[in-house]
Amino acid sequence: MTDQEFLELFQQSSTLLWEQMVQQILEDNAAYQRAVQMEEAAEQCYLQMDLPEEQRRMIDDMLLQKERTGLLYADASYLAGMKHVIQLYRALKI
Repeated sequence: MTDQEFLELFQQSSTLLWEQMVQQILEDNAAYQRAVQMEEAAEQCYLQMDLPEEQRRMIDDMLLQKERTGLLYADASYLAGMKHVIQLYRALKI
């Protein structure tokens, strides 16, 4: 196994473990589960609305941009948390 193959396998494995950990945390989070249910209900109402295609497209674009912004914020929060943990470890000389 080459170094590159090892790094790719390691990345895939760590990504899978991270995704499983996040999924478990979200499944156990009652507030998140309520938010998902509310989102699904709102989406059903939206889909049942008789909107002109142009309005629907504008709303879809807005929602897509909000989702992108949320994902970027989540990524930044995750990185900030990781940096914070590393700083704490360094401060505690662990």
